[in-house]
Amino acid sequence: MSHIGMQQRSRVANAVAALVAASLLLGAAVVAAQTQSETESQPIAAQQAAPGTAVPKLGFSVGELNPRLSTQLQLPENAKGVVVARVNPHGPAAAAGLKSGDLIDSVNSHPVANLTQFEQDIREPGHRTLVLRVTRGEKTFDLTVSP
Repeated sequence: MSHIGMQQRSRVANAVAALVAASLLLGAAVVAAQTQSETESQPIAAQQAAPGTAVPKLGFSVGELNPRLSTQLQLPENAKGVVVARVNPHGPAAAAGLKSGDLIDSVNSHPVANLTQFEQDIREPGHRTLVLRVTRGEKTFDLTVSP
């Protein structure tokens, strides 16, 4: 990949991370207002993630795919799934190869059209290891993430 291509990919990844983070913060603000008494004693970082968007044992968080992100990631109009917002560089997800800006469209062979489906699939009893179908750029592949 040329130096210019790598710079463009880096700018897109940074823009995606910023948009997803902003989306998560907006959701977190609504949740925080509803559950202020529960969150007052939590660290600020814990208050910024909306419930169900973080997978702390695996070291990543996701946000809803929206038209703006879809365009920035150059995905087809009919793309469905969730977008990886952040990856803990020392967590299992990073070790498996997951990156910020990746689109997850299935979990353990179950299609994921939105955040609600993602949350349901990661909470299924007995699923400690997740097989994620990931789209990054023009490539689609499976990643196995275990705690």
